Amino acid sequence: MKRLPVEHLLAPPAVCAILNVSERWLERQRQAGKGPRHIKAGKHVRYPESGLRAWMQTGDATIARGARHAS
Repeated sequence: MKRLPVEHLLAPPAVCAILNVSERWLERQRQAGKGPRHIKAGKHVRYPESGLRAWMQTGDATIARGARHAS
């Protein structure tokens, strides 16, 4: 049986640090069906690293002017 490659999953705080945005901004994007691809495992949300990278490389990764950035 072939082993599948392990996908690195990032927690919301890690994604926010990479994007320099607040967790609330990331949550709103997720609720609106925007933002990077995510998965839910029970009550936990995780972001596949490959999905975040792909989202950042597209024009979809534009963060609106006036978005509150994490401090």
